[in-house]
Amino acid sequence: IGGLPSHKRIELPIDLKYRNIKGSISKEVRMGIEQKSSVATSYIGDMEFTRKEEYIMQSLADILRIKLRDAIREEKGGTYNIYCYNRIYRIPQSHYDINFGFGCDPKRVDELVTAFHSVLDSIKTFGPDETVMIKIKESQRRQRELDLKENRFWTGTISDYLENNDDLSMIPDYEKWIDELTAENIKDCANKYLGDDVVKVVLYPGKGS
Repeated sequence: IGGLPSHKRIELPIDLKYRNIKGSISKEVRMGIEQKSSVATSYIGDMEFTRKEEYIMQSLADILRIKLRDAIREEKGGTYNIYCYNRIYRIPQSHYDINFGFGCDPKRVDELVTAFHSVLDSIKTFGPDETVMIKIKESQRRQRELDLKENRFWTGTISDYLENNDDLSMIPDYEKWIDELTAENIKDCANKYLGDDVVKVVLYPGKGS
């Protein structure tokens, strides 16, 4: 690639006009013989991107990961592992997805899906408790201290900011955002991004469908 001639063009992304789905989609797939189910849920939508909003959404995902693990794995013994992560895209326009998933006994799918929604509804109604807020903020501060010592953090972060024409002077604001983060921020974020545009797929054992 390095030996190819350059035309000195400024390349721009092409908007293919694909957009997020609207509304709720729920599918069941029956495949395989192992007596195990997998549940995957994705909340999707458009957003007005800011670096601080990105941080708050990441904090929401971190908190939900803890609360869902406690509710579904520790309290109910329903799964070995449950994942939760968010992604933000800025091209061609700002949009996001927040993704959840876990494996379980097929007979317990409905029970555990109900527990899953109970956790989300609790965060949307009451916000996270003080204990989990302290835990998340302490974890973020420790990770930040480690990141600041790593060249790969600086190269990755600076490249990301430059590629998106963001102000590099905002990088140190992360520490301030941690200090300012409140349970109300998380509650508002949950209500904003865990809405009606959602895709849920459940895998059950059985013949292909």
